[in-house]
Amino acid sequence: MFSIALAILVFAADTWLHVTMKTTEFVQVTTLPTEIDYSLGLALGCAISNNSYNTADDNYQSQYNLSPAVTNTFSANSSTSLQVLNNVSDSMVVLTYNATTPYNFLGVPPSDTVAARDWTAYTFGMSTQCKIISEQCDLHEEGGASTPFNCTNAFVGDLASGGAWENRYFTDETMSDNLIRAVSNPYYFAIAANANSGGGGTIQADGTEIVRPGHGGDAFVLLCTTTVYDVQYDTVNSTVTHFVPTISNDSTSNIWQGSMIFVGSPGDPMLQQAENLATFSKITQELADKIALAYSKVALAIGAQGVTPRPALQAQERHSRLATRVEAAPLFTLVGAHLLFVIIGIVLTILELATSGGEVRGFQARLSIVGIVADRFERWRGVNGVHGMDHHFEEKFGNGNMRVAIDMEGGNGYGYNVWPGNGNK
Repeated sequence: MFSIALAILVFAADTWLHVTMKTTEFVQVTTLPTEIDYSLGLALGCAISNNSYNTADDNYQSQYNLSPAVTNTFSANSSTSLQVLNNVSDSMVVLTYNATTPYNFLGVPPSDTVAARDWTAYTFGMSTQCKIISEQCDLHEEGGASTPFNCTNAFVGDLASGGAWENRYFTDETMSDNLIRAVSNPYYFAIAANANSGGGGTIQADGTEIVRPGHGGDAFVLLCTTTVYDVQYDTVNSTVTHFVPTISNDSTSNIWQGSMIFVGSPGDPMLQQAENLATFSKITQELADKIALAYSKVALAIGAQGVTPRPALQAQERHSRLATRVEAAPLFTLVGAHLLFVIIGIVLTILELATSGGEVRGFQARLSIVGIVADRFERWRGVNGVHGMDHHFEEKFGNGNMRVAIDMEGGNGYGYNVWPGNGNK
């Protein structure tokens, strides 16, 4: 009964163990060489001047971001800007870090390889804040076809029709000076637009900050401030876990401001699309925030021509494995049940060894084939105690031995007879 109970205990513990087993993911981390290019730094040509248009234009010298000519100004590396702008670059992409103040920054394009890696890197970021100033700029509708505004002498115009778009860059937020060839960080710009809200925009025209011209659209004026940052960030499991922005110097800011002023036209369609989509906002500040975020994305992409990949500060790679998680209670119960089996086996072995000598061994010997033969065909040696099985037989000691034969018996049968002897069978 005890052995049956112990077997049931082992079975129950084993069942409990298997029922509570769970498959879990085990992640092994391997340090990667820091030569992996997950950081972004200024290109060599952008590290030798203040990167302003003035520096490039004085002697018609090409900067790394701008290439001025007599009749026009060209991008010095437009392929990089266009690839990032259209999200097809394999070296950088514009990402967003959502905090109290949202930041956009140049990061690493997503891929299966990147998804399995964590790293610390440095890059450049941007944050733009806009506020609506339509009433301050006396934006109003006149006779349907005219929607004039007058912010300052440096920013005045007329949003004559739906889809109209005007913007200017300034030295400060007073909008009094639009000298744009060398700026500080942050830099300032204003946008006047008549967005096409015919698709069902939800922003409410209040006649002051949002003006609805007689020929359609939603008109507004924004004043925006853009700050360029040097950024150090950590990415773990494809999520930015640590983001430290530090305001960049003026030469870094000029890369993005100059690119947007002189060669930023490829980004205008995206900004105008953002302007139209922003009309689906509920309040005017939401509209301003959406356009500000879109500007940062476009500006970072246009100015990406001035940066190149650099090694990460540190990087690691994660390797996932599936492992079985075992609960401690059923595991130790099963081990304990097996140990109990072992202990009982040891105890029974000791008992068997302790009781296997003397009469028990002699009794076992008598039940063997040799013992039965000795009992039947020997005299006293067949029944007396001996020290070995061969001692049952007289011939071991040189005495005469019995002869066994089969002889006819009465009734025409046969039986065993021994000689010499008394004839007993």
